[in-house]
Amino acid sequence: MSEAIEAEIIEPEEASELTVAYSPAVIEANFDALEAHVRRLVADYEGATYDMGKDENVKAAKRDRAYLNGIAKEIDERRKAVSREYTKPLAAFEDRCKAVAGIAKQAADGIKAQLDEAEEERQLRAYAKLREHYEEFAGLLAPVVPYERFHEKQWTNKTFGEVKAFKALEAKVERLAQDWETLKAQFQGEPFYDEAERELFATLDLGAAITAAHKAEEERRRIAELKAAMEPEPVEEPEP
Repeated sequence: MSEAIEAEIIEPEEASELTVAYSPAVIEANFDALEAHVRRLVADYEGATYDMGKDENVKAAKRDRAYLNGIAKEIDERRKAVSREYTKPLAAFEDRCKAVAGIAKQAADGIKAQLDEAEEERQLRAYAKLREHYEEFAGLLAPVVPYERFHEKQWTNKTFGEVKAFKALEAKVERLAQDWETLKAQFQGEPFYDEAERELFATLDLGAAITAAHKAEEERRRIAELKAAMEPEPVEEPEP
């Protein structure tokens, strides 16, 4: 069996693109003769049956199987050896391509790091402007609810825009202010109002706040019933 492959990179003193010269490889092998030889070796074993009730037959079956597997393994090992030799030039070619391309990639990565840093700084400035606008716009809510709970990541994206981000923030603050008024109208003065208000400011969700109010009221009712059940019954004074 013989094999041949050739791959060569043409490297002039300066080149603006990769120029490659290669010859398609041809692998020749004596497959016909090898197949005839293997068929002769295997002929006596095709369709063979063994009486596995006898130990000597079990040993013979194992021995025959090992022999046949050995034939297959020998051919497969040769195949792997040829494959390794065949792919060596290609592997060397790919490694060199990656190494040379890596020079440009490394320079590009250096620029990307600067772009990423500049973008991060821009987003921090945008975030600071939004927080400042919130503190001016939110009024009484600003000391109670930190800006971080209102912020949405998309607001600092360059494509979103500062004006649109300000309007989105204002709408969110106004919605919370309306929800706050709704909550006060329903529950202010109730013993569980503070818990509902805390839930509203923590989640910015009126539904969650109302649910918290109902749970707190239910808990208060259960505790009151438990206390009432634990109080001793009054003892009647005997008549004189």
